[in-house]
Amino acid sequence: MNELLDEELSESSASDTESQDEGPGRDRAANLANITGEDSDFTWSTDHVLLCALISFYGKCSLHPAEPESWIRSTPLQVLIFECISSGVLDFDYSPVLTHVSHKGTSKRIWLNLSQEAQSALDDLQENDVIRVLKMYTEDHKPSSCFQVSPVGLRMLKKVPSSLFDELKHIVYVPDKQNSYKDKLQIEWRAEVGKFALHSLKTGFFRYSAITDIEDVSYVSSPFIPNFLRRSKTPLTSNLNRAVEAFKGKTNIMDADLMEAISLGNVRITLQEWIPFGENSLTYISTNIGVKDRCQFARFSSLKLADFTGNNLATETGLTDVKILDYSEQKFLNVEAEIKYPEEEGIVQVEFFGIHVSARGHILFGLEIESIMTRMKDDISIDLLSRTIVDILQDSSTIIESILTENQKDMLVSLFQQSLHLRPKYNCFLAQKVEPLFLSCSQYLDGGDHENEIAQLIGSVRAGHDLAKQHFLFIGSTGVLLVGEEAHEYDSFLVPFCSLQSLQLITGVLFECFNHLNSLIDEGLRLLQEIESSPYNVARIQYVMTHSFKELHKLDFVLKHISDSIRDAAMPPEPRNDVGYKLLAVLKCRKTQRILIARLTALRNSFEEAIKKIRFVERRITSVNRNRLVKHVTSSSSNFERIIVNSVTYFHNANGMWAVKLLLIATFFSKLASKFRIGSSFCKVVPMVKNFTNLVAGSVQYTFIDPPNQIYSADCPWINPVQLKLNAYPFGFGAAFVVAALLLAYLANLLSFYYFKFFKGKFANGLRGWRVGFPDVKASRTAYRIDVNVPIREDALLQYLKGKVMVKSSLRQVDPRVEDKSSIKVYEWQERRWWIFQQQSIDVLFRLDSSLSKLMTVMLTCDRRVGYGYVEKKWNLLRKTMIERGVLLDSEGIPSAHVLGKMKARTLRRRKSLKGREEAATWKKQKAERDANRKSHRLSKADARAIRDRVVKKLHARDNASSNKTQELAPEEIIVEPKEVNIEEMKLKNVKFDFIDDQSHSYALDEAIEIESEEESEDDKR
Repeated sequence: MNELLDEELSESSASDTESQDEGPGRDRAANLANITGEDSDFTWSTDHVLLCALISFYGKCSLHPAEPESWIRSTPLQVLIFECISSGVLDFDYSPVLTHVSHKGTSKRIWLNLSQEAQSALDDLQENDVIRVLKMYTEDHKPSSCFQVSPVGLRMLKKVPSSLFDELKHIVYVPDKQNSYKDKLQIEWRAEVGKFALHSLKTGFFRYSAITDIEDVSYVSSPFIPNFLRRSKTPLTSNLNRAVEAFKGKTNIMDADLMEAISLGNVRITLQEWIPFGENSLTYISTNIGVKDRCQFARFSSLKLADFTGNNLATETGLTDVKILDYSEQKFLNVEAEIKYPEEEGIVQVEFFGIHVSARGHILFGLEIESIMTRMKDDISIDLLSRTIVDILQDSSTIIESILTENQKDMLVSLFQQSLHLRPKYNCFLAQKVEPLFLSCSQYLDGGDHENEIAQLIGSVRAGHDLAKQHFLFIGSTGVLLVGEEAHEYDSFLVPFCSLQSLQLITGVLFECFNHLNSLIDEGLRLLQEIESSPYNVARIQYVMTHSFKELHKLDFVLKHISDSIRDAAMPPEPRNDVGYKLLAVLKCRKTQRILIARLTALRNSFEEAIKKIRFVERRITSVNRNRLVKHVTSSSSNFERIIVNSVTYFHNANGMWAVKLLLIATFFSKLASKFRIGSSFCKVVPMVKNFTNLVAGSVQYTFIDPPNQIYSADCPWINPVQLKLNAYPFGFGAAFVVAALLLAYLANLLSFYYFKFFKGKFANGLRGWRVGFPDVKASRTAYRIDVNVPIREDALLQYLKGKVMVKSSLRQVDPRVEDKSSIKVYEWQERRWWIFQQQSIDVLFRLDSSLSKLMTVMLTCDRRVGYGYVEKKWNLLRKTMIERGVLLDSEGIPSAHVLGKMKARTLRRRKSLKGREEAATWKKQKAERDANRKSHRLSKADARAIRDRVVKKLHARDNASSNKTQELAPEEIIVEPKEVNIEEMKLKNVKFDFIDDQSHSYALDEAIEIESEEESEDDKR
C-alpha cells in the first residue's frame, strides 16, 4: 500500500518542483483547496491532508475488484496521531481522556492523551467523503471504529506534493540511514506494562509510546459542598491564601505551546458517581470514620491491621485527613478531606475535597479551584483544568474505596472488573466568568477550537443552551458546564441532574455486564450443542454457568439498589427567576427519571431471561451427566465381560501351553534315554539276532530272535528279565517312562515356583499365575494402623533406629502460625526377617508429637498373606522390645489396628478366656444338633407323595358315597407304603392327621404338597 502511495505521489506534475522550491509549510494551507480540485466548500488545511495521508499508510480502499481493502483501528490511529503531535508534525492539542482498550476479549479503562482537534478533523474528512468509517464491536461488546481512505482521498493525496509527507514518513516508518521507508511500524498493546508499543516485525525495532503518560500540574483547591446538602453552619476550609504555592510548583507537560481558546474564572467542580449503598453501610462507614467520637478530626488510612498486639506500625507515605462536618444517621454524611498522596518531585498539589455520601448511593466530591500553576482562580485555562480533573478523578476514587465495605468492593469489581479505580463520574463545572464572552452559545459550538476545548472537560458536546442574563449551559457525554455570573447559585438544579446522569452511567455499565454474561451463557449453550462430539466441554460449561450465576446474583443486588435510588431521586427545587425556569426546562429531570425506570425494567427482563437460560443449561447438563454415567457403566460392564472372556481364554491357552511344555520335556528325557541306553556303558550286552524272513514287493522283512539261552548280559543279570519283559510288552515301558518324565517335569516346576515365591517374594498370583506366565510382581501389601497414644522418649528412639534401614524421616508443622508449639515427626524404618518363610521386610512407621513427647500412631506394612493376628503378635514383640530399651514409657495401653488396604476397620482384641471359648464351642455344638434334628424330621419325597395319594383317594371315596354317611377316617387307617407310618413320628414331623372335617383334609394335603414342592425346588437348584 505504501508503494502504491509513493507511485501515486511520484506522478505529480512539474508544479510540484516549483512548490518544493518555495519549501513545504503551512503557509500554503489556504491554497490546498485549489490544488485538490474537489468540489467542496470546506477549506482544507495541512493537518487535514497529513491526517488523511497517515490513514492511507494503513487503511486504503480497493481500486480494483481483486485488490483487498485495509483498515486501521481507532486506537492505533490515536497512538500515531499522538506521536505526530509530540514530534510537531500535526499542530493539534491533546488532553487526557478516559477510554476503553480491548485486548484478548477483555476491556480495560485507561487514560490516553487524545486530541479533540484530531477527532474534529476526522469528522470533517468523513463528512466530505475523504475517509470511510467502519463501526464494529469488540468481543466484550465495546464499540470500536476503523478508518480507510476513500477514492476521493486518494485523488486528493495524488495532487499533493510528496515533500509534504517527509516528516510524516519518519513517524510511520522505522528510521534508518538510507531513509528507505520500507519497514512500517506496528502498534501493539502490552498489557503487562500498561503501555502501547511501536515495533517492527522485520528489524526488531521497539519503543514505547508516551500516550499513556498523563501529565501532572501543580494546583491549589478548597473543599466545596452545595449548601442545600448541608445541615450545619460549620464553615469549610478556604485555601485562597495558599494559592501562591502553586506558582512554585512544576509541571511535566511535554507540549509547552498550549493553544488556549477559552479560559474560565471562579470554577467550582462537583464529581458524582453512584455506588451500592444502604442505611447499614452508611452507618458502618460513619462509625468507622468516627462521627460519634469527641474529636471528629483524624487521619484515615485504608491499611488493614493483621496483628492488633504489635507495638509499632509502619505505613506508606500518603494519608488522608478527614474532618466530619455534619451527618444524619441512615441518611447522609458530609466530610472534608485533605489528600496527601505523594507526587513527583517539584509538583505541588494542595488538594481538599468536600465529600457528600447519601444512603441511596449518591457520592458527591466537590472542590473550588484557587490556582493552577501561575493562573489564579479568575483566569483558569481549560487545558490545565483538564489535566487537573484527571488527578481529581483518581484521588476521589482512591479515597472512597478506602472506606467501603468488602461487600461493596466485591460488587464494584463485578461492575468494573479491572478498572475499579477508574470508575466513570459525571462532572459538573460552575464558572462565573468565561473569556471570550460571546452573545450566544452557538458561537462556542463552532466545530473548531472553542468547541474542542469545551469537549476536553465534558466530553463530546451534545447540546448547548442560551439561558437568560448571558448564562450558557453545555451538556456533554461526561459532564455539564454552566457559565454565568450567578452560576454558583444554581447548583441545586445541576446536582440532581448530575445524580441522574451518574445513574445513567452506572445503568450503562450494568447493561454491558449483562451483555457480557449473556455472551458467556450463549457460549455455554453453544458448547452444549457440541457435547456429544466434545465431551470435555462439560467442565467448561459448568464453570461458565457457575461464574455467570454468581455474577448475576451480585448484579441483581445492584439492580435493586439502583431501583431504590431512582425511585427516591431528588429533583430540582422550584425556580425563582428566568434562568431557573429555563434551566429546569432544559435539564428535564423527570423525563430522565422515567427513562431510567424503563431501562431498569428492560434490565430486569434481561436478568430473568439469563436466569432461565442458566436453569435450562443446568437441567441439560444434569441429563447429559446422567446419560454419560449410564454409558460409562454400560461400557465398563461390557469391557469387564470382555476382560473376563479374554482372561478365561488366556488361562485355557496358557494351561495348554504348560502341558505341551511338560510333554516336550518328557520327550526330551525319553530321547535322551534311548540315545544312551541304561547299562550299556557299564555292562556288556549281547544284541538280538537278525534273520532274513521274506521278500515282499521289493522290500526285505527281518525277524529278531533272542540270543542263545535268552541271556543278554552275563555281567549284569538284572538286564535279562527287564529285556524279556520289554519283549513281551513293547509299549508298556514307554508309557511308564513318559509318565515318569511328566512327573519329574511337574516336580521341577513346583519346586522352582516355591523357591521364587518364598525366597524371592515374587508371583503373588499363586501357582496358576506361575503356570500361565504372569509377570514377576511383588506380593500385595496391607497397612495396619495402630492408635497408641503413649509417652515416648525421642532420644531413645533415635538410638534404637541406629542400624535400621530408614525409609523416611520428616518434620511437618501442623499449624504454620504457631511456632514450636505443635509439630509432628514421622519415622519409618524396616524390620527384616520377622517370618521364616517371608524374606520381605515389614515397614514400621511412627508418628509422634515431639512437643508432647507422645507416640500417636504406628503403621505396620507387610505382605497381605500375613494375617492381622500375626501382625498383632509382632507388634507386641516390638512394643516389648521398645519398653525394655526405654523408648516407650507406658506398658498398659492396648492398641487398636485398622486395615487401610481393604478400607475397613479391624480391632485387635485380646484372646478370649478359656471359659469364653468353651461357651462358644458349646453353643456351636447345640446349634449343629438343632440343625441336624430339623433336617432329620422332614418327610422324604416318597413319604410326602404317598400321603398325598392316600388323602386324595379317601376324599374321593367319601364324596362318592352319597347314600351312606360320611365315614370318619381313623388315623390308624392311613398307611404309607411300602412301610407303615407311625403316628407319633408323623406328629414329630409336624403333619396334621385330625380328619374331623373337610378343613382337616386340606391341612394334610397342603403339608404334603408343600413338602413335595420344596423337595422339587431343591432338586431344581441342584
